[in-house]
Amino acid sequence: MEETIRGLVLRHQAIHVRYYTRNGIMVETPYNGFLARVFQHEVDHLDGLVFLDRVESTNDLVTEVEWKKIIAQRQHS
Repeated sequence: MEETIRGLVLRHQAIHVRYYTRNGIMVETPYNGFLARVFQHEVDHLDGLVFLDRVESTNDLVTEVEWKKIIAQRQHS
């Protein structure tokens, strides 16, 4: 059985992006918080990167089970 692996990837909390629509119109948009994180994640995929390429240390990798325990501890603190 495969175990899901998670790791902390540092991302900017606020970004400003410039991109072109399918019709060739340039759009500039600021993103903050969760949307900024998601946007950076998706751009990584377009660049051929996965989260393992962004993890600073393999010591930061944990299994899904361990991750849930960490999150539970933080919520009860």
